[in-house]
Formats: sequence, structure tokens, C-alpha cells
Amino acid sequence: MLTLPILLAACSSGSSSSSPAGAAGSNGSTSSTSQASGTPITIGMINQENTPAGSFPEVRQASEAAVGYVNSHGGVNGHPIDLKTCITDGTPSGSASCANKMVADHVLVSTMGIDFGTSGSVPVLTKAGIPLIGGDPLLSTELSSKNAVFFVGGSVDAFPDQDAYIGQVMHAKKVSIIYTSNAPGTAAATTFGKDLLIKAGVPASGIKLVGAPADATDFTPAVTAANANNPDVIMVLFAALGCSRIMQAKQSLGVTAKMFYPGSCLDNKVITAGGSGANGAYFNSEMVPYNDTSNAQVALYQKVMKDKYGSSAVISAYSQLGFQTIMNLAAVLKTMGTPSTLTGASVLAKFKSLKNEPSFMAHNYTCNPVPDPTFPSVCNYQNRIVQYKNGTVTDIYGKWISGVPLMVGG
Repeated sequence: MLTLPILLAACSSGSSSSSPAGAAGSNGSTSSTSQASGTPITIGMINQENTPAGSFPEVRQASEAAVGYVNSHGGVNGHPIDLKTCITDGTPSGSASCANKMVADHVLVSTMGIDFGTSGSVPVLTKAGIPLIGGDPLLSTELSSKNAVFFVGGSVDAFPDQDAYIGQVMHAKKVSIIYTSNAPGTAAATTFGKDLLIKAGVPASGIKLVGAPADATDFTPAVTAANANNPDVIMVLFAALGCSRIMQAKQSLGVTAKMFYPGSCLDNKVITAGGSGANGAYFNSEMVPYNDTSNAQVALYQKVMKDKYGSSAVISAYSQLGFQTIMNLAAVLKTMGTPSTLTGASVLAKFKSLKNEPSFMAHNYTCNPVPDPTFPSVCNYQNRIVQYKNGTVTDIYGKWISGVPLMVGG
């Protein structure tokens, strides 16, 4: 299985064109402003915060903002959502403790933000009959769980979708891949990089793999090697700090190849640290870009966040994820009746039956059947391809793209 840095790198930042993200007023949003006052529906949330391994409070904050929005707009058929949160340090024991809290709180379902300790939490939730709905799936535990449903592909869709775009849309002939030089990193560069690029039409002779240490402070040698054969594209399979350092090296070396980074690197801190080397960079985005307020759902998300948090609101791909989870969950629960009729099993069964279901700020998702049976919890692999240029993020392809045909094809 891939290492955490590689998995986190694959997380998104931020269908065919016939399946766009919907407008506000659908999928859980509404113009009604009646405050829900019925029996609460208790939902759990486990999120990783306050730890050097990675802290993502904005995911929880966005979920809390979305709950406030849903509850002030009629709730779930008049019933408010009561969100019980638990902060994990990302260790299996810490996440198991949070899962046990969900059991003690008698939650109907649990969501998650980002959690590196799911090997501890998922078995507890599964045994208790509490389905895990929404969040960013990174590890094999949740990716292979039949007790979970995810609206984004997390660690298994970013690079395949980039492969599809690079090979089938750009028709690139030479691609270099900079990856973490250890066994899992090599596996990722091969399985999610080289092998799928070949399927996408890039000649095997034109693909070059360049390894670099996970803790490298200077990527000049790696970028020099990757650029040596004048590639059309350089793909980066590194997490945030590595991305900014590669951007710096790219600029200092005057590299002109198109640079593709994982969506998790489309972050203000990374862009700022990358300096002018970030200009022109390409990223995958599992949702409509978070700055695209021409999209009604993105505009609603931004408004709700700013109304609740003011100038401290974090508008990012990670907070989009937390907001989306609650909106999608509320939309489906509204079709299922009152709290007295809901069970964890019935909610899971409902999600597992869904086909082409609207997803907030994202492509419709299908859980019956899932796009790739290798990962039974993942119901959507679609991404946008965006470019950062002169302070603006632009959706350069204008439609969704998926690498699933490359993954499941012969």
C-alpha cells in the first residue's frame, strides 16, 4: 500500500459535460429559511487535527457550517442534524477512540474529514453497524470497506485522471514523473503513472521515472533529470512541501514543460512558497474549483463559510470536502423519512443503491455499481483539470475526466 505522503499528495484540491455540478436549490440547498425543530438526527464526524502528521481543521469547520445552513433551512424534513465531532491525532488508537465515541453517542452514521488512523476507526464503526459516509479516502482500510461510501476518489483518482488528460486530451509523447524514491513511491509511479499513461497513448519509450528522497530540500537534481529529455509534461507525485520545492527548482532551471501537481498542492501556502514557479501549474480538482463563484453551489459554499467565520473562513479544497459531505448526506436523508424510521443499515443500503446521484459542487456519483470494484466504497472518480496562473485558478478543460477506463480496462 502507498505511503501516507503519496496518499496525501493524491488528495484533490479542489462526467461528461452532461453531468455538471448542480445549481443551488438542488442536492440539499434550498431557499427556505425555516429553522428545523424536530427530533435531532445525530451524525458523527472524525477528523484529524493538531498533529504534526497533518492537521485539517477546515474540513470540520466547513461541515459545521453546512450543518448550520441545513438546520436553518428546514433541516432534514424538519429535523435538525446534531453533529458530534471527535478530533483524532491520526493514529489507529486515536481514531479507534473517536469511533468508540461515535458508538457511545449513538450516531446514525459517521462522516470523516481526513484521517490517517482509519485502521483503528473503521473496524469499530463496522462492528457497531455505523456506516462511514463521506470524507477523503486515503488508505486501503476505507477504500476496501463495504461499510463506507465516498463521493470522491481520494488517493485513487488524482493521478489516473491526470493520465487520461495528458495522454488522451493533450496527446503528450514524452512524460517524466518525479516520485518519492522508496518502494511504495516506485509502485505509485508505475501503477498510477507509467502503466496508465501507456494505456492513455503515451509511448512507453517517452516515459521517464525520476526518484527523489521524501525529505529532499533541494529538487534541482530531480527536476534537471526529469527535464533532460525535453518532455511535454512533468508529473509530480509528491505532497505539499515537495510540490513547493519542485516549483522553486522549476523556476530556477527555466523549465518549460507543463507541470502537473496533485490537487492537494493547490493550496495558498504551497503556491506562495512555490513563488513564480507556481505560475502555469496544472492540478486535478475533484470538485468545481473553490474560487469559481459563477457556479451557484460554490457561491453558496463561500457565502455560508464567510457568514459563519468571517475573515477567518478557510476557502479551500479541504473545506469544500467537509461542506460537500454534509450537503450530500442531508440530500439523501431527506428522501428517507423521519428519524424513527432510519437505521445505519437502511442509510447504507440507500446510498449503495444510488445511480447518477447529484453531488454538491462535484460530478454526480454512482454506487450501484461502483465505477471500479477494486475499491467498493468509492462512488466517483471524476476530476476537473485546472491551471493556476497569475493568481487565478482556471478550469482549462471545462468538463469532467476520469481515469477509470484506464484502470479497469485491459
